Amino acid sequence: MQPLSTSEFNQLTQLKAESIQVKKLFGEASYREYYRLTTHDGQTYILMQIPTGKWSVSEEITHSNTPPTELPFLNIQRFLQKNELPVPQVLGVDQTKGWIVLQDLGEQSLESLIKNAAPEMIFFFYKQAIDLLVRLQKTTATPNADCQAFSRHFDFKLLFWEFEHFLEYGIEDRLQIKINPEDRKAMQTWGEKLCHEIEAMPYGFTHRDFQSRNLMLHGYEFYLIDFQDALQGPTVYDLVALLRDSYVDLAPAMLEQLLQTYQSARKRAELPVLEEKLFERNFYLVTLQRKLKDAGRFQFIKTMKGNDKFLKHVPTSLKYVKDAFSHLPEYQPLGKLIEKYLSELKT
Repeated sequence: MQPLSTSEFNQLTQLKAESIQVKKLFGEASYREYYRLTTHDGQTYILMQIPTGKWSVSEEITHSNTPPTELPFLNIQRFLQKNELPVPQVLGVDQTKGWIVLQDLGEQSLESLIKNAAPEMIFFFYKQAIDLLVRLQKTTATPNADCQAFSRHFDFKLLFWEFEHFLEYGIEDRLQIKINPEDRKAMQTWGEKLCHEIEAMPYGFTHRDFQSRNLMLHGYEFYLIDFQDALQGPTVYDLVALLRDSYVDLAPAMLEQLLQTYQSARKRAELPVLEEKLFERNFYLVTLQRKLKDAGRFQFIKTMKGNDKFLKHVPTSLKYVKDAFSHLPEYQPLGKLIEKYLSELKT
């Protein structure tokens, strides 16, 4: 059964399609569903369908100063589009049914573009992505009360919730064991330290999932998608999402080159630039927190949603965790605690 009829599509979009064909697109990690709509004359559109009560892609807690009165996707899309950032156009909305008809950006994600690509082309595409990230950070440097992303924060409570999410699913559920109570207490102490350090970093507008599957090449530039969870977070967070992407394994030499590319782009944009050692420390602290969360999240999706296709990305997530520990010697005790349970971290 189609999620919407031709007449409903026409009413939503003010178009005059004689008929539409509906093809379900595979979902990712959220409860949202996507469909490609093809009209009688070959024009294509994307239908996002959001179940009632699932306005945000994240089921976890996201703290906001004020409760949202409209779908976060619509609110943030309007803000980004008004500021001339590349986002898909909204062509029709029925908020009561959770329907949003969007411009079809095609299927060329950053992830698909770099598959089997030469290192020079991979660097070229990632430089474009970094330029877009810095443009996003420059454009959103001034708070705007009308945009929901400026009223919610990646605070300690949320950061630590994600850390415990890893303990629950990344270790206990994955291995079907219970962490030793003394080990868990020690892990939590280290997790608190990690999350407090991150919360003390410079903050700004954060997409929250600025990675290879959420950057779509359309009309010779990358477009942002899946930005409904944007909030105030560590400035380096989106860079970590891009360069420590669980779906892509970048070579160490390219990582170093891209980190310098980002710093140079920030300077050109006249944005604050951290001293090199502090910048790298912040990068690896956020890498540690986010990649632990991802390892737990992929197991959560398998257990709670019956979707095991993300489990193949756990090894890359843990590889980045191991690498982060190697750059953060004072956190080695936490690494040793986790290593007792996860063999992937053993040296």
